[in-house]
Amino acid sequence: MYRIINVKGFFDELLTRNFNGVTLTFKLNVMDSLLAKNNQQLIVEAVNGTIKMLESDGYDVEVTIDVAELSSLVMGVVTVQELFMLSRIQISDNQYLQALQQFFYVFEKPTCISAF
Repeated sequence: MYRIINVKGFFDELLTRNFNGVTLTFKLNVMDSLLAKNNQQLIVEAVNGTIKMLESDGYDVEVTIDVAELSSLVMGVVTVQELFMLSRIQISDNQYLQALQQFFYVFEKPTCISAF
């Protein structure tokens, strides 16, 4: 099982990854009941899939998610739509649901190749 222990650091490591060509600016509110310093708010700007973190308050949509669901989401275990249907993610404007789905979509899920 994977768990993000530093949300900002995690996204900083992904600055060179392309997020499926999506152009979107969103505020990400992450809640973490086990690690208080991981309760963070980030504004992520994606332009043609390339992200950067912003300090300003200008964004298209606000997303609130628990770190457990965020960890599963970025690993490709679950999708934004599945989390939305289960009420495990809150999106301030539902018209951005598909853009967020595409932004977080992972083409290849993790594979375990260890022998047990």
